[in-house]
Amino acid sequence: MKSQLDFRQASISILTGLLSAFLLGLAGFFQNSLNWTYFLVFFFVGLGMHRFITAIFNIIAPLQAKQADPKDLENKAIVAEVFKQSRN
Repeated sequence: MKSQLDFRQASISILTGLLSAFLLGLAGFFQNSLNWTYFLVFFFVGLGMHRFITAIFNIIAPLQAKQADPKDLENKAIVAEVFKQSRN
């Protein structure tokens, strides 16, 4: 499961970088000399693109809910029973 999440996050990051650079290239940002305010534009375009790509990934292949561990549920039931008995 961890390797799937790592692959998913790496894919999102790579697509974000590529599509952000493509979008900024279409806008003509790389033809002019860089100004310090462009870093704000780069940041917010990258942030927006990251949210957009993540939303697309969530639509296509949503993260699976964590499966309940039967041992963990049993331990919680035991602890709840002990607290219930201690109150009485």
